[in-house]
Amino acid sequence: MKTKRWLYVLPIMVICLVLIFDSSDFTGKDGFYQSLASADPSVQALNNENKLYAPVHNEQTQQVDKTADQKQTNNQQESRRLDVPLIHQMPELPRGCEVTSLAMLLQYAGVDVGKMELARNIPKLPFKDASGLHGNMNKGFVGDMYSFDNPGMGVYADAVFKLGSKYLPTQLVNLTGGSMDDIYAAIDKGSPVWVITNAAHAKLPQDSFLTWHTDEGSMKVTYREHSVVVNGYDNNFVYINDPLDRVRKVRKQDFEQAWIQMGRQAISIGPELIAGL
Repeated sequence: MKTKRWLYVLPIMVICLVLIFDSSDFTGKDGFYQSLASADPSVQALNNENKLYAPVHNEQTQQVDKTADQKQTNNQQESRRLDVPLIHQMPELPRGCEVTSLAMLLQYAGVDVGKMELARNIPKLPFKDASGLHGNMNKGFVGDMYSFDNPGMGVYADAVFKLGSKYLPTQLVNLTGGSMDDIYAAIDKGSPVWVITNAAHAKLPQDSFLTWHTDEGSMKVTYREHSVVVNGYDNNFVYINDPLDRVRKVRKQDFEQAWIQMGRQAISIGPELIAGL
């Protein structure tokens, strides 16, 4: 009788586990991608240390096949790819994707600087001041970059560009406000591009955004904000160095929509410096 009883109970238990797994909350910079943990040991390590921005492994994001990507096909042009050093933000900088991506860009340009130096030198702003106003991400990093014990968000391109210009005073180009064609043109000239996107690498629903009130007015923010370095592209994919994961490819249309939604923020290296590399 006990055996027969288990034959009825086990299928129900399996269904319950599947439902629990499928209901995992993908919340981005301040939330966990727990459903990935059992499938990817590297993500398991991140989640075990309460690290965020875990990668989204789905049809929108695929692992790079460097051999296949270099082949010319009838329907896809040859990949334009740059050999950009991959630097991981973890475990020192749980929220430090922006300065880690800047370190990749600067190191590609020959600057001997690491993520921790950049993290120390980026301007810091309180998450919220005494009057209740949030920090302005255009001016500096808002909140705690080093720990999830305290609230934090991130930093936008203007402040990152000012920091990077201390190391390359005349050789950085702020492409913010431009188009994806500007990014592709920079790649064609030999420069990778620092960008602000989101953890899904695709357009987010509007309910993913919050309205913050800052000392300069209101701004839209999302806890799924992320920063990566674009190292190449072809007809179908954009190739990125993700500081929380690896070199990977993302569907081109999805990436473009995410980048536009996040304010068209981008920084590249000037052609004069690239010519000398």
